[in-house]
Amino acid sequence: MKDISAQHGAVIHSHRAIMEVVDELPILIANAGDADTARWITATFLTAGKLHINLYEDKLTENMVSGGLMQCEELSALLYRRFGR
Repeated sequence: MKDISAQHGAVIHSHRAIMEVVDELPILIANAGDADTARWITATFLTAGKLHINLYEDKLTENMVSGGLMQCEELSALLYRRFGR
């Protein structure tokens, strides 16, 4: 998220700033006519947040982490395809 934002002239300095971008991103996608992808993006960012928390709490199973990482990798690829330069 930071890299793509930087490519478009925005600099993100905090987790809150990331979440502000994340909050706007599905709206942009939905307005472009892709509501299903917009919902998936929101769900995937929530998954990424759970993975981050799991670094400290170690509550998720290996399968949960593996599935979450695959979902996040798909999101990263989608964002670079749509917004990367």
